[in-house]
Amino acid sequence: MNPPDNRQLSAASPTRDVDLLGAAEALRRAARKAQALAVQTGTPCYVWRDGRMVNVGGPASVGGRPDQA
Repeated sequence: MNPPDNRQLSAASPTRDVDLLGAAEALRRAARKAQALAVQTGTPCYVWRDGRMVNVGGPASVGGRPDQA
């Protein structure tokens, strides 16, 4: 899997598309909620940090099955 593109959504580039207004903040809000839910439920949640994929949620399972952790 390739790392995400380093380009960021910029508030400096205005859009007139109503569907895109507020999309960047909505994505950040959804990411925060997903990470919080992963911590609460012990579910793995992976994000890119410092060029590496790291688990910010619960413990990762071996083989993708929780009973093998």
